[in-house]
Amino acid sequence: MAGWPVQQHSLDNIQTAPAFHALCARHGAKSTWFTNWSVMENAQARDTILAISEDECTELGMHIHPWLTPPHGNITSYGSRESYLANLDTALIETKLETNWEIFRVNGCQPVSFRGGRYSSGPDIQRFLRQKGFIADASVVPYTAWDSDGAPDYRDRNLYPVRLDPVGESGQALWELPVTLGFTRKNLDLWAKTLNFLENPAFRHLHLIGILQRIGVVKRVWLNFEDTNAEDMLALLSVLEALEVPCVCLTVHSSSLHLGGNPYSQTKDDVERIWKTADTVMAHLSGNPGYQPATICDIAQSLESVHESHRD
Repeated sequence: MAGWPVQQHSLDNIQTAPAFHALCARHGAKSTWFTNWSVMENAQARDTILAISEDECTELGMHIHPWLTPPHGNITSYGSRESYLANLDTALIETKLETNWEIFRVNGCQPVSFRGGRYSSGPDIQRFLRQKGFIADASVVPYTAWDSDGAPDYRDRNLYPVRLDPVGESGQALWELPVTLGFTRKNLDLWAKTLNFLENPAFRHLHLIGILQRIGVVKRVWLNFEDTNAEDMLALLSVLEALEVPCVCLTVHSSSLHLGGNPYSQTKDDVERIWKTADTVMAHLSGNPGYQPATICDIAQSLESVHESHRD
């Protein structure tokens, strides 16, 4: 079936969660587990994630994919545009978010951090988050747009968190915390504009971006264990240290951690590389006094504390 079908999906990836949690613990890293309705609805998967979330160094965040979250009505498959939650009708966005939120609540959880499936967020979603007391939305992918119908366009966003002011006297600020994607040269905004210009269809046949990367001029690097090698990730971290970026976010899908889970983990070598990359990068950070481990919630709270101190 084309698109994103409404059907039962495998949750075998959740079996890898305890081992990855153990890897984080070995390096003193904190983690946020963005979890969707499918996991919370399945008893075995839910028990695994809830057991991990009991560790004080972990946080359970809310995640959502429209095609995996009721209600669906008569829909049996979602197209590209509808696979991004922010593109649905406002009422349906709110209903799906409420369905997701409710299954956390009935299981004794009240997440305060969020990441949209396919990195989708927007005003309707953030209004719901504010109403429920969320303090962090970790959906932004800086300097990035996808060649996909309805995909978010974050090309004008950089690596720095953005504070959305509280709504009402009793409201809380919502911090947009970007994933960490940048370039191996210091002027990130300039390189973003340059590479975005070279991605123009008129220049793609020249493969200029690939040439720049191969000769070591600049690389576009995402701190994502799935498709980035450790050497490039450490190079980006070095640049970000020099720029004094306030926070970094390491990312991986649990489906990438076991064989055949997604396109990134099709072979045993793929899976071993992902685990080795995670181990190498976490080891580097654990030995660097300039970094302090934090969950997404920790980062938002720390940023808010600094913001409030500057107002005094």
